[in-house]
Amino acid sequence: PLTNRAKSIRALQAAERALTVDNTPVKAAGLFRDAILADPTYALPYEGLARALMVKGDAKVVEAALRTAIKLDPTLERAHFLLGTSAQMRGDYDAALEAWKVLVAQNPDYPDAYARMAIAAYYQGGRHPEVTGGIDDRARARLLPSHQTAYHRPPAGGLAPQPEQVRK
Repeated sequence: PLTNRAKSIRALQAAERALTVDNTPVKAAGLFRDAILADPTYALPYEGLARALMVKGDAKVVEAALRTAIKLDPTLERAHFLLGTSAQMRGDYDAALEAWKVLVAQNPDYPDAYARMAIAAYYQGGRHPEVTGGIDDRARARLLPSHQTAYHRPPAGGLAPQPEQVRK
């Protein structure tokens, strides 16, 4: 017999297929709920349910599912990312920034996190200088146009080699 976790994983796989391959979010939401019923202590189905429900735009239900996922597994990066995305979609940039700050504290290389933080800070009127001021050059390289980063800045003397760089 299957364990509760195994039943949940099977339902989770069917739900992911319904959401991503078949593009049927309503069916996927039902399957994610089945996965939750099979094992309410498993975080992934809550995060999946939130993704399926985001298309309906019910932020309260989406964010409740994401908070449950985060409570069950605080390291679930995509749940933090989606919590920030949901908050930004409803115009709560403070909540969005808080969710994304937790995310980048866990994984500074998470795709799009700094860009989303910069956008939220911009819409707040730049009230969060720590979003761009406190990050390292590697992270800033993902945020700013390449000509503004240390990695892509031309040498002090321009692009031509300097005399000390030319072999004699």
